[in-house]
Amino acid sequence: MELINRKATVYAKCQGLVISGYERENGVKTDIKLSGQEKKVLYYLYNGFSQTEIAGELDVTFRTVNMFYKNIQDKLGAKNIADIVRITAEKKLI
Repeated sequence: MELINRKATVYAKCQGLVISGYERENGVKTDIKLSGQEKKVLYYLYNGFSQTEIAGELDVTFRTVNMFYKNIQDKLGAKNIADIVRITAEKKLI
């Protein structure tokens, strides 16, 4: 049993190295952490709201929503709103 545990540990470490190497080489982010406000903004973006509409829904300024939008874009590695929606759907973030 101890041998099985050791082999499983080695296997898990190897998997972690392979995944992190793939992420680094391909610019893929698998561990995405969004704040509560970023998740709310992402929800509205995903559902087709404009940044101005989101600002009204969340009772914040357009600039605040734009800041969250840029943060989401950076964290997801997205180039535009279409990328944000695609990545959100692929990774089931909502």
